[in-house]
Amino acid sequence: MLEKIFDAVRNKLNSYFEQREDLIKESRYILRLSREAIQMTHKGNYIRAYELIIKAKNLVKKLGNEKIRDPRLRFSGFWLDITKEFAEAFFLYVFVSNIVRGENLSVPDPRELGILEEAWVLGLCEAAGELKREMLILAGKNDFRNAKRLLEVTREIYGLVSSLVLPNAVIPGLKSKIDYLRSILISSEELLLRLEKEYDLIQKLS
Repeated sequence: MLEKIFDAVRNKLNSYFEQREDLIKESRYILRLSREAIQMTHKGNYIRAYELIIKAKNLVKKLGNEKIRDPRLRFSGFWLDITKEFAEAFFLYVFVSNIVRGENLSVPDPRELGILEEAWVLGLCEAAGELKREMLILAGKNDFRNAKRLLEVTREIYGLVSSLVLPNAVIPGLKSKIDYLRSILISSEELLLRLEKEYDLIQKLS
């Protein structure tokens, strides 16, 4: 009585498992591209960073259109994590390019990136941590003007994300990300203030 239905269920589950394993393998390349793009952005190698980001973007869209037919794959935790890191790399590149390089790049929306809104928001949160690192790089060059402009971006991100009142079922870990953003903002403000005062004191003494 159950065998025929059970065989059909088993075949479906096996097919889902194979699709999932295949997608995980291909997704790891997106992760590597995104992480390298972040490193290249911090190093000031913007041409290479852009090349890596575009490669990652094309792969995200390709997998999203061709490989993710089962909704369980699109809404699974691993795909959210992959696309979140991709969004983080894209945001960092855009923010740094606009401020440090004086460009006028638009911030891409979720549809343009080919990702879910949840990944877009989480990627924005993660980008704040990388912005702090970039602020330190700029402060090390005594470029406090641009460091402060990145601080303003961080402040804007925190203001927007903290206005979201959504449960974890909608955006996993949102509350912890808001707390993380707040700590990044406070520590960045304190650090830049201290470093700028130290620089001004050295200038006066010299």
